[in-house]
Amino acid sequence: LPLGKGRIMRKAREDAKRKVAILSFGTRLAESVQAARHIETIDEEVGVTVADARWMKPLDTELVVQLATEHEVLITCEE
Repeated sequence: LPLGKGRIMRKAREDAKRKVAILSFGTRLAESVQAARHIETIDEEVGVTVADARWMKPLDTELVVQLATEHEVLITCEE
């Protein structure tokens, strides 16, 4: 990936009634994916997308806007 670009690692289920996004920075990707799975296990109405921003600077603002637009909740997971 180019510097300053993030990526979607896991998409929320299309049939989810509520959608949450977790935006992972640094080395917290594995924990973010684990949290997404746990949330979906607890509440079947919630679908969780996990995105890997990789770095805080430069920030992929397009990815942040996309996540904020397509999800009801945006959570960051940082070191």
